[in-house]
Amino acid sequence: MDNYGSVPEGLRPAATNANLVRGPLVSARPLGFKLPKAYRLSSQSAIGLVFAEGHSLFVHPYRIKFRLAPTTPDNPVSDRLLVSVPKRMFKRAVVRHQIRRRIKEAWRLNHHDLRLAVQQVILSQQQTSRASSPEAVGQKYLLDVSVLYVGNEVLAFDYLEKRLSLLLRKLQEALQEPSVFGPAPKADTSNGRHPANRGKAKAPVSKSGLQ
Repeated sequence: MDNYGSVPEGLRPAATNANLVRGPLVSARPLGFKLPKAYRLSSQSAIGLVFAEGHSLFVHPYRIKFRLAPTTPDNPVSDRLLVSVPKRMFKRAVVRHQIRRRIKEAWRLNHHDLRLAVQQVILSQQQTSRASSPEAVGQKYLLDVSVLYVGNEVLAFDYLEKRLSLLLRKLQEALQEPSVFGPAPKADTSNGRHPANRGKAKAPVSKSGLQ
């Protein structure tokens, strides 16, 4: 038993990396710590598409990539989740599992409104594309989300849930943008150079300043 006695876990100070997990986890509420398998993003091809084409959002301690993916009409799943906790920040596997369980539970408790938002976005998209592409009317989509934990310490569950709730509200707002149905724009790495000159080496400059 730790020094906090019966104090709920959400009201305890955040653990440091030195004393991360000691004894059984005590929670202020009964936590299931699980999502059904259908709601977990595990396909390597789907994960690759999320990172290659997904849009980004950030709310500390989370950074997410998300992508609306076409699916079959009879698939009841509306969203799939992948949670990543970097090993370089948390060396012990038991600590990484603890953080993942808390994030998944916070997601499970708060993503119901997100399901409704996804359905509303799909209906809106179908109405706008009804005239131009009638075959898109019956198209169904699911939302693939990859959550990266960018904190450097184990935070209390209540704080993680509150921040994830804020992140999901921002995600619902982002889903209202028409561009969410396409891949995210690529970052410009040309540093202002003309497209025709990208990839070309610059001419060396002599000490006198003449080329």
